[in-house]
Amino acid sequence: MPPCGTEPIPPFGVLNGLPQAGIWTADELHKENWRPAACLDWSGESKLVTAVASRFTADHDVPSRLGAVSAWPNIRYWSISKQHWLPLLLAASAVDTAGHRLGDIPLAGLPAGRDSLFVERDENTGEATYRMRVLERSNGRIVVSTENVTPINISVLTAFEPGALQTVTFVTRESGTHWSTYQISRVGSGGSSLVLRHKGSLLNRLEAVRRHLAGRATDQDPPLSPQ
Repeated sequence: MPPCGTEPIPPFGVLNGLPQAGIWTADELHKENWRPAACLDWSGESKLVTAVASRFTADHDVPSRLGAVSAWPNIRYWSISKQHWLPLLLAASAVDTAGHRLGDIPLAGLPAGRDSLFVERDENTGEATYRMRVLERSNGRIVVSTENVTPINISVLTAFEPGALQTVTFVTRESGTHWSTYQISRVGSGGSSLVLRHKGSLLNRLEAVRRHLAGRATDQDPPLSPQ
């Protein structure tokens, strides 16, 4: 349950404490008759849902780090399959509809409902294009969604059909240098069941981004999901 007018699950936890995380398979979601909150703007089947929530202090502009995609290759995450820290991406850049590279996304100037495109290059999946959309913007709070608009392939396997990998990030300035973040990601119906063998992989990627938003070392032990 994201923070859309109600207390989130998992909860934010204590300031500068450990992140609170959850992971739910399709069977668990069906058992609980779970439906995505309307604020996520999701529809269709969910094969896997992961979420990470936290509260932390930061004296920088946390939301701007969501749009500064050129810095994302400096983020490192714990690879469950390889059992060591790896770069989250090899390269990332905003692009226009013609595919021209634009650098970062000027998130501060984007109104709610406006889309931007960016391209990621990963050592496992190659290059894929994503859409970033501002779902909500208010005083001290921004909600941003991302989803793949081109297939994500691993070798000859299509791991994610377009729109099958979606993430929504809530960033709120609680007061002064106190911030809270809530990230929720899902694999939709177009996700291959083969990519679900390491369920904690999505969790570790969310945690890597959370640490980056908070200004913490992204490759600091222990990882959120070691295996």
